[in-house]
Amino acid sequence: MKKEIIYYTDNTLNDSLNTIVREQLLKSGTPIISVSLFPIDFGRNIVVEGNRGYFSMFNQILTGLESSDADVIFLCEHDILYHPSHFEFTPERNDVYYYNSNFWKYKLSSGRI
Repeated sequence: MKKEIIYYTDNTLNDSLNTIVREQLLKSGTPIISVSLFPIDFGRNIVVEGNRGYFSMFNQILTGLESSDADVIFLCEHDILYHPSHFEFTPERNDVYYYNSNFWKYKLSSGRI
């Protein structure tokens, strides 16, 4: 079963966090399609026209899906750290959408979870 990551970004993340997120995704060893509003050097990059917002985000996701021939696709946001084990998941069925709702939030300004 072929797996692939679709990484979408509005290109507004600060450089240090951006680097950490991308390095973490690379640890998975899973092929990456990046869909961005401006060119980036990350995976197979596709640039879509638009402005930051929900319409552009959904357009980026759709563009990534249409560009992939993978059986399993992981949608990854630009500001979330995904553990490499996240990409080890293989669906039991091909007619079901799976969501990972297990996450932690950390607020940098207060240091609270």
